[in-house]
Amino acid sequence: MFLTNVKHLLENVVNAIPPEFVDEKVKKEAEARLKLLVEEFRVPEEEAVRTVIKYIAKEKGVPDGAVAFVQAPVIKVSSLRPREWASLKVKLVKLWDSKSEVVVHSGLVGDETGVVKFVIWSDSPELELKEGGNYLFENVFVQEYNGKLEVSVTRRSRIREIDEEVGLPERELAGAIVAIHKGSGLIQRCPECRGVIKGVCPTHGKVDAVDDLRAKVVVDDGVSVYSVVMGEEVVKALTGIGLKEAREIAAKALDRDAVRSELIRRLFGRYIRIRISVRGGGKGKGDGKGRYYVADEAEFA
Repeated sequence: MFLTNVKHLLENVVNAIPPEFVDEKVKKEAEARLKLLVEEFRVPEEEAVRTVIKYIAKEKGVPDGAVAFVQAPVIKVSSLRPREWASLKVKLVKLWDSKSEVVVHSGLVGDETGVVKFVIWSDSPELELKEGGNYLFENVFVQEYNGKLEVSVTRRSRIREIDEEVGLPERELAGAIVAIHKGSGLIQRCPECRGVIKGVCPTHGKVDAVDDLRAKVVVDDGVSVYSVVMGEEVVKALTGIGLKEAREIAAKALDRDAVRSELIRRLFGRYIRIRISVRGGGKGKGDGKGRYYVADEAEFA
């Protein structure tokens, strides 16, 4: 029984140290110290693990902040600092599959203080994530890449879904609509994953697509430009065109692209006020800082 317990504690120590600093000699020394602390000196298990982690890190010259202790504190996205371990309660904003052999997924997560990119490496525990879900990211390592922070989910990390609803940043924006992107108008979505498709869903194959209406616009407030996605409710509030009207426009013109043309006519150049939320990311320039937004409410100013 004692041997099994030490093996478990040893696993915690090994997982806390970056793999390049761990070899068989380090494992044997760590196991011996754990036995001494727990069996002979009756040190509580968690404290024994912390003590051994600190000792190994010092002896092997592990950089400050690169050690994942038993539990990194839960902090806000705005409090993330490079080269530190942290835990986050976040909403999954955007999830991208990866073609890389070493990265399983990447995407965006956020709370009411901000949004940050995350990367799940191939040696991480297997898990199923969904956009819009609320999660606790435990023991993730914060890095700085191309001047932006991102968090790495490694074999030391754990992700679990939580019942708590996590909010995202909101703000108001006022400016002129200076562009309306392709992909606006009457679109089709997969009924399973809600992804925008053209005939076949890359994940679910051939499906009975459902219609939806959106406008992907660029708003210029005189200082920066922002990519904003407007859903059906916001589009209808501004233009009077809802899903029913969009279908009628497409049917009359025998062309679904006619809906985008009508949205351009009614929206382009108009000055609007929008309440926006950070919800996702994608290709494009966004606001110049990699941020993308959806409109929760909007009105012509």
